[in-house]
Amino acid sequence: MPKKLRIATLGIHHETNTFASNKTTMAEFERSGLQTYAVQRGQQYYDMHKSAQTSMAGFIQASEKHNFELVPLIFAATDPAGTISKEVFNTIGGEALEMLESQGPFDAILINQMGAAVSEEYPDMDGELARRVRTIVGPDVPVAMTLDLHANVSQLMAEMTDALVIYKTNPHTDAVPRAHDACDLILRMITENWRPAKWLEQPPMVVGIFQHDTRDMPMKAVIDDLESVLRLPGIVGGSIGQGYPWSDVYENGLSCYVLHEDSIEEAKKTAQWIARRAWSNRKELYKPAGPTPSEAVKYALERASIKPEKSGPIVLLDVGDNIGAGSSGDSTFLLAEALKQGAKSWLQTIRDTEAIDVCLTAGIGKSVTVNVGGKT
Repeated sequence: MPKKLRIATLGIHHETNTFASNKTTMAEFERSGLQTYAVQRGQQYYDMHKSAQTSMAGFIQASEKHNFELVPLIFAATDPAGTISKEVFNTIGGEALEMLESQGPFDAILINQMGAAVSEEYPDMDGELARRVRTIVGPDVPVAMTLDLHANVSQLMAEMTDALVIYKTNPHTDAVPRAHDACDLILRMITENWRPAKWLEQPPMVVGIFQHDTRDMPMKAVIDDLESVLRLPGIVGGSIGQGYPWSDVYENGLSCYVLHEDSIEEAKKTAQWIARRAWSNRKELYKPAGPTPSEAVKYALERASIKPEKSGPIVLLDVGDNIGAGSSGDSTFLLAEALKQGAKSWLQTIRDTEAIDVCLTAGIGKSVTVNVGGKT
């Protein structure tokens, strides 16, 4: 009976907002509350994702379908926040690499990343992790990396892996099938002793956050271009990375990545075709879509005054202080406009632990004067 293939998986997920003043430390990784977050090792990594809609869930399904042994090493994730501390990468990354060495050898490696991690030492933390994995397993072991569509893809990531496989959708609904795609590529590399030719093309442009929805133009056109080239003879894979605008790093921006059966020139030509078409539409891909704070508050108050019984609550979102992208949640721009325009009924959340401490110290029923927000 042939021996089962052993394929290891590991990963550190993070979207790093380098503009945020807070650091992402081990405490953030250890206290994450979502089911698929926090540090997971071995069987826990497997069990936490088996019924999820994550890349790991796709790896698990592929292992069952193709009868290979999936070896879960370690996976860590936490919410978007500021730059990752040196301790996090040394601790979690170090443990991952030690596991890779001690539990090997492996027939292939699946690196499960988000793709926008920035540490105090490494602006391209994802690429550095891939480099260290490659150093351990050597040049002959196939390595694939799965990435979120918001990845800031780097040349180092492309160089240190045999395949990058990125979600195609935002909102993200295809993590599982894209993980299957990564496994299919890896299995072919193993069984046929084959490696695809690859090319990463990065036009100098950033996709504005208002344009990230792949269901709508103009981003839909970029994904449609990718889908069209994936039907071409010889093209065996490809991905688009939208980029993560809040990571102020060299790699930030749109990425076009293509895998070809055996021709680097064809991979390059195809990736450059996608990139040129995106570049020609760069103004639309960057175009802001929202009103100014003044316009937004004015609109909300006017709408509330017309049919107050049917119009509320009206919700305004300060996209420049997006806690889902790692900001601090203490912006006061909308509040200042509401006060300026005479809003009578206004509820706003502002994160300010210093102000909370002052209130707690004063006690229930007391009045205090305190500066709130705008401190990060």
